[in-house]
Amino acid sequence: MSKDGKLLKLILLFLNFTFSLCGLLVITQSSLTLIQDGPYLEFAGSKFTAHLVLLVVIGTLTFAAGVCGFYATIKEKCCVLIIVVLTIIILLFAEIGTLITNLARTDDIAEDIKKTLFDVMLQYPTNDNNRRIRFDTIQYDFNCCGTNSFHDWVVVLGSQTNFSVPLSCCKDVEVCQNFDVPLDESLSNLPIYTEGCSQALTEFIYASRVSVVAACIVTTLIEIPCVITLSYFVWREKISKVIIYQAVLTQSP
Repeated sequence: MSKDGKLLKLILLFLNFTFSLCGLLVITQSSLTLIQDGPYLEFAGSKFTAHLVLLVVIGTLTFAAGVCGFYATIKEKCCVLIIVVLTIIILLFAEIGTLITNLARTDDIAEDIKKTLFDVMLQYPTNDNNRRIRFDTIQYDFNCCGTNSFHDWVVVLGSQTNFSVPLSCCKDVEVCQNFDVPLDESLSNLPIYTEGCSQALTEFIYASRVSVVAACIVTTLIEIPCVITLSYFVWREKISKVIIYQAVLTQSP
């Protein structure tokens, strides 16, 4: 193999290796968000979770395409490389589309969180322990009370004393058990958290989304020049083989 041929093979190997790394980055970041933030993601609506799952699928296929391209380069299978290039281009558009759709739903996510939280609150007085645990966990973890504020519990449980809020709203459970909340009590003196959970949970979900969006943007910026370069070299190699083949046919008797 000539020096130019070896250099071309090294370039193609590097490009396909880069695609595999990009796919692995998207898989890792999206999966970590699904696993670590799973208990909270359900409040952001099914579409948000679906976007994360789709990114895991896209990342997996990109990783697999990079591995196939790596193999095809070693075995010098130009047709397989063409399929890899087309696959990566499709996956790149799919990743960009998913990213844009996710960013466009910023306001919808906040509304979904608020609506879902209040729906779960309304079921709190029932005997469904799972619903109670879900909402108590949110209030414990984010030091909040209710959906918009602690007053939401008045609507749900029908009283404006501290007995109308769950103990998960309390800053100090022992103090809270022996304390009534007067209507004119200064908010700073209340033994319960007064801010609602929707704002805190929305900020948490947005923060989780930032890492995924950042990973997608980084991989997209890397993949675009790589796929252009890979397309160029694969096309050039294909044209070279066609020219050589035609030359052989011309010289043959």
